[in-house]
Amino acid sequence: MEVKADVYMTITDLDLLSALELMEAVQLFASEESVFKHGSRLTTSTRAVAK
Repeated sequence: MEVKADVYMTITDLDLLSALELMEAVQLFASEESVFKHGSRLTTSTRAVAK
C-alpha cells in the first residue's frame, strides 16, 4: 500500500511538469530502469575486473 501511495504522488508531481520536462523525466526514468535491470550484470563484470 505504501508503494502505491508513492507512485500516485509521483504521477501527480509529473502532471505539474511542462510537456518537455515530462519527456525528459520519462527518459531519465527509463534509463535508470535500464541500469537496474542490468545492474547484476554490471556488478558481476566489476567483480571480475577487480580480481
